[in-house]
Amino acid sequence: MKNIIRMLAKIALLLIMMWVGSSNAGNNVIITSIKNGEQTLAVEYLDKGGDVNFKDGEGNALLFYALVSKNLKVAKLLLNRGANPNVKNKFGSPILVTAAGSGYTDIVKLLLKKGADSNARFARYDNVTPLMLAAQDGYADIVDMLIKNGAEVNAETDNGDTALIAATAKGNLPIIKLLVKKGAKIDIRSESGYSALFIAISEDNEEIVDYLLENGANPNLTDDNNDTALKLAKRLKNPYIIQALQKAGAK
Repeated sequence: MKNIIRMLAKIALLLIMMWVGSSNAGNNVIITSIKNGEQTLAVEYLDKGGDVNFKDGEGNALLFYALVSKNLKVAKLLLNRGANPNVKNKFGSPILVTAAGSGYTDIVKLLLKKGADSNARFARYDNVTPLMLAAQDGYADIVDMLIKNGAEVNAETDNGDTALIAATAKGNLPIIKLLVKKGAKIDIRSESGYSALFIAISEDNEEIVDYLLENGANPNLTDDNNDTALKLAKRLKNPYIIQALQKAGAK
């Protein structure tokens, strides 16, 4: 059955391309083929003059369809034929942001190799970067790869959040350690005045509080309400964290 469907799709594509060249009709057929993982049709489409950077009526490019279907071979084919590695989807998200936030390591690697901007921003989502999303969702390999390819480890969103703050909010200590090792500034504060230490305290995460303090977090920073980390810990009544902060010189 699958072979019959592919054969029919192939015939349809060839007829459409002969009829209207690289028209939208032919482009729509190739989108369906890419979604179904059909590489042969993609090759024929491009060989017959199809637009490698075509976007459908919703504003999504062929490369995005290769991404969402996790089709590395087609993604590689499109990029090798000139697809824009910095293309944005219908929401304005750069493809690297989508790939990094989805944990698609191989596609992230391919996009970076082809010139994708490691510091691309998703304006609609507070100008978040690929690194922030990878850190937030715990994709260590992607975090490391992005930083090695020039991602700014201390980049901030419109709200002042960083990759470190995102990882701390998710309680992901291995990612936090990786970011700090790569130069993340521990005391950067978000728009609300919260540093990673404040977030770890608010999440009752004793292990992360210990790590941050051991690696130079300032226990006497204040938030926008002029509250200190110690005040927050006392309000949340965690004796372990209170003691750890006092030991670190918190007032």
